[in-house]
Amino acid sequence: MSGTAGATHHDVTSTRNRPAHLEVSRNAALWTAIVSLAIVCVSPCVARAQGRDLAEPFEPVPSAHETALDLHVGTVAPLFVGGGVRLSLPAQLVVGVLAGGVPDAYAEVFSGAADAYGAGPGVSELVRRFFGGAFVLRVEAGVRPVVGQGFELLVHYTALISEPVLSTASIDEIAGQPLPWDGATSMRMNGVLHGFGGELGWAIVPIDGLVIRASLGLTYFAAAGIRLQVPQTMRASGDVVQQAEQRIASTFTTYGIVPYAAILAGWRIE
Repeated sequence: MSGTAGATHHDVTSTRNRPAHLEVSRNAALWTAIVSLAIVCVSPCVARAQGRDLAEPFEPVPSAHETALDLHVGTVAPLFVGGGVRLSLPAQLVVGVLAGGVPDAYAEVFSGAADAYGAGPGVSELVRRFFGGAFVLRVEAGVRPVVGQGFELLVHYTALISEPVLSTASIDEIAGQPLPWDGATSMRMNGVLHGFGGELGWAIVPIDGLVIRASLGLTYFAAAGIRLQVPQTMRASGDVVQQAEQRIASTFTTYGIVPYAAILAGWRIE
């Protein structure tokens, strides 16, 4: 009995004399396991909540069954600077209208491209004066193929209207023959270019109501209507004026492929 009691006394004494850091380590390990288990259980919920908080400010489009109206301004470089409206419809459809003008800096881009193609000084002057200050109207329609995302596929029609004044020397060069100008050194013309194209875009809403849209696209001016404001007596004298107008129109359709980049910013009304 005394041996057993001594052994028991020894065990109790050993337990009481156990180093404190072992007890702390055991407790720390227990609490670490509890906290880790809590994190594993709670973190998916937190992640989903954070995902919603991050997604909402950048919600790109209304839902598939809602409509929204965007009023925006910006540039379609190097075609024009202006503004317009875009309507988001149910079934992920989008329609819009843009209008604006061609700044001189953009007109210089077209003129430089004509020079790069070796088109000659007459064509370069025609392009620079025709595009500079021209009015542009664009009608577009498309679809957002991915529900809930701002990715857009659009097709569009573009009309570019201008009334430039050209030197008669440039008109003669483009026509390939001199016209009977009767001493005139410049002549006004009326013109409209008809363009068709497509566009890839992406829209986001960084803060409630603000819409930012970036896109890349291509416009091809497939047809042109040109009329020189010459006296009727010149037209009556033969087909030389009509031939000059046809040569001018073919100049635009020959060099009429225009790649562009657009950035628009505006306000969404839902």
